[in-house]
Amino acid sequence: MRSDPANKALSLPELVNKYGEVWRNMGPEERKPYEDESKGIRVNRTRPIYTTTGVDINLEREQENQRMLYEDYLKKLVETAVIEEKDIESLKNKSFFFMAFNVLCREQNGTWYPNEVGLVEYSIRNGITNAYHCFIDPGDIPLGYTRVAKEHSEATHKIPICNFVKARGNNRLEDGNRDEEARRKAYQGIVLEIFEILKKSKLKTNVASKDRSKYEMDDETENPFMVFCLPKQKNQVKGCIEFLCKNAQLDQQLHKNFEVLDSILLLSLLVVRMGKTRPYAVCEGDLMVTTFDYSAGTNCEYHEEMDVSADNCALGVVKKMCYLLSDILCSVYNIQPTDKHMPSQANDDFQVEEFVPLPSFNSTRSVPVNRYFHDNDMDSHSMEVPETIRPPRQLPSEFPNSYLREAVGGPSTSGEKEKKVLDPRTKLGIGRGRGIPRNK
Repeated sequence: MRSDPANKALSLPELVNKYGEVWRNMGPEERKPYEDESKGIRVNRTRPIYTTTGVDINLEREQENQRMLYEDYLKKLVETAVIEEKDIESLKNKSFFFMAFNVLCREQNGTWYPNEVGLVEYSIRNGITNAYHCFIDPGDIPLGYTRVAKEHSEATHKIPICNFVKARGNNRLEDGNRDEEARRKAYQGIVLEIFEILKKSKLKTNVASKDRSKYEMDDETENPFMVFCLPKQKNQVKGCIEFLCKNAQLDQQLHKNFEVLDSILLLSLLVVRMGKTRPYAVCEGDLMVTTFDYSAGTNCEYHEEMDVSADNCALGVVKKMCYLLSDILCSVYNIQPTDKHMPSQANDDFQVEEFVPLPSFNSTRSVPVNRYFHDNDMDSHSMEVPETIRPPRQLPSEFPNSYLREAVGGPSTSGEKEKKVLDPRTKLGIGRGRGIPRNK
């Protein structure tokens, strides 16, 4: 009662007159906290505890529990995808879907702006059976993110940050402004095409969670669309799908029935299904190698021309992942690899156009433009730099025999060394080393 600001100026008799009737109507259990407090007994009342960042610790714990439940649910989806096929032959023919996006940028509020999508359908027996790829016009660059978008593009995917002619939704009106209606329809087409492909990604078995309502689902909700990617790409894929669904103005709940799963866990469980063991850490290393980074035919046509690695092309990312999976699973499941499992080693289109010999020593060489810090005054020409590096001195391939004999304790062929004999009358200094005389 005293905690109420309206009662702070009231005296005790005034409080009795105001709350006397309320007190008389209270039961013993309701009166007990107030009686204990009046007797000086510490009342265990729930008071909010905050973290150093000002967040209620109970709320933070609840969010962490929700996150752990959600991660368990995602793991259960992957496990079900592997074990729901009763025989191995059916598992070999089962389709798994892998997705990746390239982005213009990401805002601090968590909004992703996709500009390229790659999606493939893969099975252990047949390899890559279907591939989907397109460039997306992400719209206007968010205010304050132009430099970030430009630097990210130049360092990774090399996709122009605006007015990319190959991007779907890049339509302009006669006055030069963006045609938002055409862009919305382009987004609708992309979303419908993606989810049409992903119809086969749903599980046959209903995966019910004990707390599924907290994921905005109930036990009658159908299983979600499922795609796989590396753990570090999960938020990006999820955010890009959410961006496309919202801007397409389709079903706002569509992206919530879409789950992004761990491809590393998938590889580990597929190996375990054959009665073998491959730890998660080993599988993570299997999907991180650079074996197929520059394999011909992995990237899309645009990125093949730009000569970037597979990690910087959305289609290249998912194709490379399938190649790495095949590298492990074909031997585990006794499958003969085809050009659908791995890129062909022979490329008939490859030819050497010009052979450039290595520069010889004591010669001049030109520094490529923009190899170092960008300088507008030096971009128009190459600077001749004298090569002052001398060839390394050739060391003997092996030591002379005399050195070897001395090293193993044998007689020296170069003659015995003169031994230094100390004068016994010479006094030795303290702390000057063993056997080192001190000058008188």
